[in-house]
Amino acid sequence: MITSLANPRIRLALSLHTRRGRHRAAAFLVEGTRLVTEALRTTTPQLVLHSAEYAQRQRRHRHLLDTLRRAGAEVREVSPAVLSAVSDTVTPPGIVVVVPEVRLRPDENTVPLVLLLDGISDPGNAGAILRVAAASGVTAVLAARGCVDLWSPKVVRAAAGAHFQVPIRQGVEWPVLGEMLAAVPARWLADPRGGIVYWEPDWRRPAVLVVSSEAQGASTEAVQLTGGQAVTVPMASSRQLDSLNVGVAAGIILFEALRQRTASGGTDEPSADVPSGSE
Repeated sequence: MITSLANPRIRLALSLHTRRGRHRAAAFLVEGTRLVTEALRTTTPQLVLHSAEYAQRQRRHRHLLDTLRRAGAEVREVSPAVLSAVSDTVTPPGIVVVVPEVRLRPDENTVPLVLLLDGISDPGNAGAILRVAAASGVTAVLAARGCVDLWSPKVVRAAAGAHFQVPIRQGVEWPVLGEMLAAVPARWLADPRGGIVYWEPDWRRPAVLVVSSEAQGASTEAVQLTGGQAVTVPMASSRQLDSLNVGVAAGIILFEALRQRTASGGTDEPSADVPSGSE
């Protein structure tokens, strides 16, 4: 049992609480049985830290630990104090895993639908958006420099496994984004202030959707990238709301894209190159 925070393995796990530490190690933390199981579908965790109580609690927990060992992960029991220090939650779930950054590639047989995050700073919103992106069939998620770290523990928890299902790349400069997305002809900015109604575009074609911070609004670079083309989600005129939550708005628009694509069974539109992987 590891009982010291000075242990090199624990120091590695603790370093992943910071953006700098995650970048250096090219790894991030995953907590809880469900997320660890989801991670196993895509990658092999480097290090597994668990409490004695976790291993004794349920048969499925012991089975998961055995599966992790067979997959090649280092599995170590730690004291409650160490687990509490490593965990990012108030009540540790009993298992914390160090996972290498996932580098997925878009499905080349799918018509590109790229989601671009512009100034999204709230971890809960970012995680919810990633969850919606995975569920609605987004082919890649890009985050412009200045967004919250998409590999932070809070974002990972809120995304509920999306990191293992959709390609993510973050911290991209706007000039680079312009080059990466040059081949995608339709670029839309989600804008609560106006634009065409979100169901009017032909989402069966290759497209980019840009969603921005509710507090700051769209950046100048986002407006330039989309050429001022905007889509909006109409609201009941009798309700006095400035805008929808960015995660809710993204979900409404992206599921309309999924509806169109599912109803049509695809499109003959030539596909465009889509960026992949993560920084």
